[in-house]
Amino acid sequence: NRIIYITGLISIIIQLIVGRYNTINGKISLSIIGDKNFSGVVIILFFMYCSKNKFFLGEILSVFFILILDSRASLLTLVLFLVVKLFKNTIYVLLQRFRLNKIYKLFILMFIITVSISYIWVYKVAIDGVKEYQQGLNDTSNKMRFVANIYAIDLIKNNKEELIFYGYDNDFKDIFSIYDYEIDLHRRFMGVRLVQPHNSILNINIRSGIIFSLLYFYILSRIIDKLYTKDNLEYILPYLFSTLFLHELLNRKFLVFWLILLCLPSNKVFFTKKYKIKM
Repeated sequence: NRIIYITGLISIIIQLIVGRYNTINGKISLSIIGDKNFSGVVIILFFMYCSKNKFFLGEILSVFFILILDSRASLLTLVLFLVVKLFKNTIYVLLQRFRLNKIYKLFILMFIITVSISYIWVYKVAIDGVKEYQQGLNDTSNKMRFVANIYAIDLIKNNKEELIFYGYDNDFKDIFSIYDYEIDLHRRFMGVRLVQPHNSILNINIRSGIIFSLLYFYILSRIIDKLYTKDNLEYILPYLFSTLFLHELLNRKFLVFWLILLCLPSNKVFFTKKYKIKM
């Protein structure tokens, strides 16, 4: 564990130094990724790894890294982690009381929250005008995210016969008229530049089709259910929260690293009068 910790820490530091010169958004990111928000996911996962193994210096440095990334999604995820850890017993009891003891139920709740917030934000919050990028919560960046969700929901409603079996996958960017390096050519929708759905659940549905996505999330939920314990609560809820605002967190490399993290035993520390015992 210590070798992985030291290697990861050194790698993050080096990549942040190099990443100052090739980031595609923000002032700094991990050079291997280039995006500050996904760089934040990597550092959040590293922070969780340090937390599980009681590498306190790694936790402190991870918090510092997240602050200099200036990624709101990562900062909110970090705050949620600390809140869940602090009130773990109460939150666990509430989850049991409201029968949210299965991951598939959390997936359903997440989808409902995504749809509700997207419509409320676009038609109620952003209706009075938006601020410039990162000048407040009601800025162009957040509006683009929620507008993309609405566009995806409309696609599902209007093309359900087609999307029921097959997703757009290879034609995804053509359907949304979005291009990696031609931002000016992106389609405009509801007054903003259209981007792909940043919500992981919606993104998978559009790419893979409804039936396959339902089957996929069912299997994934059964896998996570085996790890959905009280001890893992602060490692599960904040990550699922991140999937509301970032795509690719439930179907690609980040998911694999997260599942491995959940499988790791917690390195608990007990104090006696004379000894400090790690388990």
